[in-house]
Amino acid sequence: MMSRVYLFFVLLYMYGCEAWQLRQIATVDIPYAAMSAVLVDPSTGLYDVVVSSFSSTPFSTDYVYVIRDVAGQIQAGNGLMTEVLTDELKWPNEVGKVPEKVLGRDDIWWGTSGFLVPTKTHGVIALIDAGIMVPATTYDISSRLLDPTDWFYHRVEWADMNKDGRIDAVTSRAYLDSNGQAVAEMVWFEQPRFGNPLYGTWSEHVMYPGPDALTRFGRLTVSDGRELEVIISAQYFTEKLVVSWVEGPTSSWDDPSSIQHRVISDVVNERYFDIQLVDLNIDGNVDLLVSVNSNQNGKLLAYEIPRDFRTGAWRRHLIVEGFIPNVDVITEGHGSPGSAFAFYPGPPGQRIKPLILLTGDDDSNVYILESTIDNDPSVWSYTMTSVFYAEGTVGSPAIQDIDGDGFPELFIPAWTQGTLSVYTFKDI
Repeated sequence: MMSRVYLFFVLLYMYGCEAWQLRQIATVDIPYAAMSAVLVDPSTGLYDVVVSSFSSTPFSTDYVYVIRDVAGQIQAGNGLMTEVLTDELKWPNEVGKVPEKVLGRDDIWWGTSGFLVPTKTHGVIALIDAGIMVPATTYDISSRLLDPTDWFYHRVEWADMNKDGRIDAVTSRAYLDSNGQAVAEMVWFEQPRFGNPLYGTWSEHVMYPGPDALTRFGRLTVSDGRELEVIISAQYFTEKLVVSWVEGPTSSWDDPSSIQHRVISDVVNERYFDIQLVDLNIDGNVDLLVSVNSNQNGKLLAYEIPRDFRTGAWRRHLIVEGFIPNVDVITEGHGSPGSAFAFYPGPPGQRIKPLILLTGDDDSNVYILESTIDNDPSVWSYTMTSVFYAEGTVGSPAIQDIDGDGFPELFIPAWTQGTLSVYTFKDI
């Protein structure tokens, strides 16, 4: 079903759209390269690439690597130099930037860790001093001496959850109990009112069960024009896609009894994996892009969000299906596809609808999807092209225009292969 060829250069013309192309410009060996992010270096203002890497070997050390000024290094043509940002996280997952408004500093990144792997089950939320010193100092804000539960964390978002004027850390987490059943919950950690928040205790607030790894915090309007804060959760273990909210922009999430929920979808054997809020068909309304990770029939879905998300119909569109892992023996824990991101391959005005980048995860591919008709919001059909293939598992890519030429660069970590490959959408 999936094309298993290396595609170092892709050129595609569709229905009068501007051509997009992809060519490789760099590669570097990074053992077990898993998740990537492009972040602004607080010291230089230039783009750094951060790559999480983890090994399934018990008691092994895991790393988060950083490639400083990646555009400058590529331009110099002397290869990419990696540094160890930190080796203090067990099974590091996503890394991102803490907004300056949170701590009043522009040099703090966040990292998450932990997974269902022996000796690496205890995850944390860490704040990372992203200055020039490496290895960086990290600050654990989630561990509790009186709670030895081996939670794992994947993503953090930032919002003032109790409306006290301080920004808090919002996340979901999970672990397996003694019976092998998943326990998952949505939680936020309250920024301390006094003292240095890097050293203080961030109070834990459990909101509701269900969310396990990848969620999105945002705002959606309702029929009377109000804008409500929402949390949309792709609940992998419970096979549910859920939107949760509190009424009114000044309402607090501090009272769990005030939080309302609506199940968007709960199809049996659909394990909702990752989500993005984005206007896919450019009709002026935000849509929900959803990947469904499976070892039998993985999918990519889109939902048109109704005018009132609380009561209206979420119209579902099947973008593509049929994904399966590229392994000899299909086992629990292997699945495809992974995360999906909407993006534009060139300067504004070249096309109307964004393309979709989709990682195949355990099917070894990375794909780009393009609407078959760029200027018709009612069309939800897409072509799909494999632009990368590597033996084994492919990690989570990142896209960013690192040199300001209007054409983004694509960073693809290949976990089994142990490489980070860099591509550009700019012609030679």
